[in-house]
Amino acid sequence: MQINENKPRNLILLLSGLSLLTRLLFLGTKSLWIDECLAWGAVRMDWLEMFSSVASGTPHPPFAFALMKFSTMLLGESEFGLRFLIAIVVASAVIPVFRLAARRTTIRGGFWSGVVFALSPFTVSLGQEAWVYGINLAITLWFADVADIAWRGSKKALIGSLLIGTAGILTQHIFLISIAVSCILYITISPEERIPFKRFVIVPALLALFYTPVFLLFSSQFVARSSRLAAAGVQNGFSKFFTLHPLSQLFRLLYGGVLPEITGTLLDRPRMILAYLGNAGVILFLCFWPFFLRILKPLDRKYLWLALVLPFGLYITGGPAIRQLSVLWVPFGITSEFP
Repeated sequence: MQINENKPRNLILLLSGLSLLTRLLFLGTKSLWIDECLAWGAVRMDWLEMFSSVASGTPHPPFAFALMKFSTMLLGESEFGLRFLIAIVVASAVIPVFRLAARRTTIRGGFWSGVVFALSPFTVSLGQEAWVYGINLAITLWFADVADIAWRGSKKALIGSLLIGTAGILTQHIFLISIAVSCILYITISPEERIPFKRFVIVPALLALFYTPVFLLFSSQFVARSSRLAAAGVQNGFSKFFTLHPLSQLFRLLYGGVLPEITGTLLDRPRMILAYLGNAGVILFLCFWPFFLRILKPLDRKYLWLALVLPFGLYITGGPAIRQLSVLWVPFGITSEFP
């Protein structure tokens, strides 16, 4: 396929159309799953009741539910209406995927990274769910892109990163991991191109300050969640790093829920094992081969692996599924370059 690298705006339009099409296609034909039912019940309340119920009944900040409520106000309380604005937001994330990859590799690399994002069953699925994780993924990618520009000296991007970061904090507590991954991008920029450290640290410091009251508001929910996990016999800590679960989640990064987690039952489904091996091969290829073929700049090769490893720190406090680990699309998008 011929790619006109002199007209990146045309490529962005093409990717945006493709991303939007895949997420809107059959949007209203999927049955609601249990978390979507909770969201549907919440958005039928008035604003104050919704925020109060969300804060007292779930560990999730309210921004995602506000977006869902606006969606139903625009298009009604059908499955399509509940999911519509989420699909638009997640579809838009193909733009920062393109820009992050193009900035660090080539326009061609950005285009193919965008294609991978636009067609990935995992990200398509997140864009068709009326829940918080698709919105968190989209805000994560927009934050990483704008922050990456801010680290290079743009004052407007610095302000933009604070605004987007605030939206992320109001969507998911684990957005803190997204902030940390975006901060890693700072050290992958050469000292001559990046802003001084004292200016860089303004963004994570202010976001941490803003997050403090949010954390305190939900502290009782964290305690309740820990109690539920303990009662269910869930073990947290470093021991989880030495199981198959982290690799199992990484290898689902493209296909998400289409592939189950790695368990003994897969031995009875040889075709699923082949699907896992094939997906794992693609993931490993796209994640790591640019590190060895010198497609990435030296500082990218030196530090970007941290952005791939850091999200798995969530295993210390829980057993995250791929939806919680969707921040991996920041480094994965950058490395999804094709020869």
